[in-house]
Amino acid sequence: MHVTVQENRSDATVRIEGRILPGFVMEQRCCRDCSTLAVFQLFRQAAFCPSCNSWLERHCNDTDCIYCADRPEHPL
Repeated sequence: MHVTVQENRSDATVRIEGRILPGFVMEQRCCRDCSTLAVFQLFRQAAFCPSCNSWLERHCNDTDCIYCADRPEHPL
């Protein structure tokens, strides 16, 4: 499924299907499953594919990590 992603560089947000998240489009990184450009979510400090709704990076092993500890299974 292809989704619409709009980047607003002036306030470092992306709009994905009406939802606004702090982040930016990663022009140099694509999803290996569908080739959609990745989005970097600033709050989670992780890249994800907005079309597949999946993280492109694994959780770290630190159970106290403020970025990974409560990261949901899917980014959207």
